Amino acid sequence: MNAKDYGVPQNRDRCFMVSWLGNHYYDFPTPIKLEKRLKDVLETNVDEKYYLSSDIIKYFEKHTQESIEKGNGFRFAPTDGDVVGKAITTRAGGRMDDNFIKEK
Repeated sequence: MNAKDYGVPQNRDRCFMVSWLGNHYYDFPTPIKLEKRLKDVLETNVDEKYYLSSDIIKYFEKHTQESIEKGNGFRFAPTDGDVVGKAITTRAGGRMDDNFIKEK
């Protein structure tokens, strides 16, 4: 099951196993249409401490280019927020493949 199939604009796969002894049946929830995108659930007024510094952006861009040249690695690819977000992990915002949104 994936969170994006149940109204959450995040690509987060989960595995559920259900078992019991005897004659029982379980229906997994029916997926619902996703109508929100990442930018729909984010706050509009955000403290400056949550913005990437220009030095970090330059580092992520340089590291992305090096990874491309080597044919491997994660990519720094900020979006406009009109997407389904990547799975949120620990230390969110600390890796170049996290959910970054370009400010207009």
